[in-house]
This record gives sequence, structure tokens and C-alpha cells, in this order.
Amino acid sequence: MKKYEIKAYSVKAAMDIAAQEGITVVRNVTTSYKKQNPEDFDAFAVDMLDKNKLQSSTGVGCIVVINPGTEDLRKKPYKFVNHFATGNLVKKRVFEIRTKDDDTLISRESTKREAIVAAKKVMKTLKKDLVCKQVYVVEEPHATAFELKYIPSQKAKQGNYIVFGN
Repeated sequence: MKKYEIKAYSVKAAMDIAAQEGITVVRNVTTSYKKQNPEDFDAFAVDMLDKNKLQSSTGVGCIVVINPGTEDLRKKPYKFVNHFATGNLVKKRVFEIRTKDDDTLISRESTKREAIVAAKKVMKTLKKDLVCKQVYVVEEPHATAFELKYIPSQKAKQGNYIVFGN
């Protein structure tokens, strides 16, 4: 018998973690656990697997909620901070060498000639189709347009769950 103690914000999240561990939860036996209040949890688990006819099945099990968790249900769990630019932003033209299939940035050069040399050098080792894109970049510290700061809910807390099965 496998037994996992899981910390999660909800029963569904605990079931998802249990599924990643290899146990699909089919029954919530919390009420039986609270009614019996057993001293030996392993005996309780075997009894529940027998009672729910899951003893011979593999990859399925039950869940017990020890302490329920509370999810973060905020619609906006962030604070928006808008930055205003003062004066003109200085833009610089650069040439970016990227892979053609997945658009991964390989190199950034200041002139087209340097980009050609760098692309030829990279082509020998990478052996993929490359593309050079001309891009204008703002390289000033006050070029940040906005920030999103994550603010978690104060009432959200993780709960304790026990998942067991074969």
C-alpha cells in the first residue's frame, strides 16, 4: 500500500498531486475517518480499501482531509504600477540572430556586418536555419512601462491531506 501526505490549497489540487504520484483518487473517506478516529491509520486505510473494493486495483485510492486548505480566490492577485516616461527615449538599432523554426534568440549585434559574421560562426555549430531581424531597443533604466506586483491572499493557506492506495 502506498501512502502520501500532501500539502495543497484544495482537495482538487491534492488529487492532482496524487495523480502525478501515480494514484487516482476515487473516494473521499474523510467522514469515515472523523467518525472512527482511528489510532492506527494503516489499519484504517486497509479497511477502507477493502470496504470500497479497491484492494485488488492498482493505481486507485482514497483521500482523507486532515486540515482543509483555503484557495486564493482573488480576481486580481496583483497591484498594477504604471510608470510614466519623462523626456525622449533613446532607441538603438540592433540586429538579432534567431532560429527560424522556434524563434530562439542566438545573438544580438550592433551592425549588420557583425551580425553576418556571427551568424556564419554560429551556423557551423548550430546547424539550423537562422534569421536576422532588425530591432529597435530602448536601453535606459526609465524605459520600464509598467509593473505587476503579486499580492497573495492573506486568508489562503495550505491544508494537509493523506492519499492512500495500491
